[in-house]
Amino acid sequence: MTEHLDPADLAELSLGTAAEADLDEESRRHLRDCAQCGRELEGLRRVVRAARSAGPADLLRAPPGRVWESIARDMRADPLDSRPAGTAGPVVEGGSLRQAWRRHKPLFFLATACFLAGAVAGGAVMWRNRPATAVPGTRTPARPAGRCRPGAGTLRPLSRRPPWFAGRGEGVGA
Repeated sequence: MTEHLDPADLAELSLGTAAEADLDEESRRHLRDCAQCGRELEGLRRVVRAARSAGPADLLRAPPGRVWESIARDMRADPLDSRPAGTAGPVVEGGSLRQAWRRHKPLFFLATACFLAGAVAGGAVMWRNRPATAVPGTRTPARPAGRCRPGAGTLRPLSRRPPWFAGRGEGVGA
């Protein structure tokens, strides 16, 4: 077998929802001979044993009130203010976020201007190369697209109007 066992099969074996007897002969042989798959299965089995042995004492406890107070204080604080080293909040090398914004503002505006110029140029190219729209019943030739030969897209008037056409007193409702 050139490939390792499917991780889903290893997970089912570790959970006990499938037995090694459920695997085909080649997979069982691979599991016996492959050290990597054996280590992975044993690791999964250890996780399952630890999870199943967890009791009420292992459940998460609520943090002390000072933790929530600290979180609330940090959320109310202005993130653009400079903070001394060692305090909570975003750390920007060389100063505060406000200073970093001032330093990089020209680059931001240059990138924005380049993007907008590209969008306008792309729109102009698309507008210039848009397909010609012809009015049915006229002999306005459509622009050749790609390898089409000129004149291949010429519209010709119908020799006979369909019976549902109600124009000029002809057809239905005449």
